[in-house]
Amino acid sequence: MRISIRPPAGLPDGEYRMHLNFRAVPPALKPEEGAAPAAGVSIKLTPVYGITIPVFVRRGRLDASATLSGARLVKEPGGSFVELDLARAGQRSVYGEFIGKSARGEVLFDLRGIAAYPEITHRKVQIPLSPEALAKLRGPVRIEYRELAENGGALIAETAAIFP
Repeated sequence: MRISIRPPAGLPDGEYRMHLNFRAVPPALKPEEGAAPAAGVSIKLTPVYGITIPVFVRRGRLDASATLSGARLVKEPGGSFVELDLARAGQRSVYGEFIGKSARGEVLFDLRGIAAYPEITHRKVQIPLSPEALAKLRGPVRIEYRELAENGGALIAETAAIFP
């Protein structure tokens, strides 16, 4: 299958998003196949499986930047996480992964698939920590927000924090 886009004349520069939705719809039952048994009522559930794929189309030269601030450790009964503030500026979204590294370069945590879309300029990000990562989270930590490796892995933003 091939999908193409042809922007209409006069479409302003910008980032456009849509979702492609594919579903496996089972064939309709014949009336006699769906008939209830003579001795009562029955219900037949038929799952409909599908997948939705987000599609981004960027037109023109669009820029984006991001900054990170306020990294803090939060401990709750349900688990611990690093929380920080992500600020985005520009005409397009940013998308990537958060990587936390110790002073020795050891990866302490990694959270993929975090986006900030043009509609928002700020968001809080919560990075869950495993008990092992929480035990190692001491001293200075460098937190990087990078494009995914398959998209080049470029550094989008970074910050440093010191954890007790």
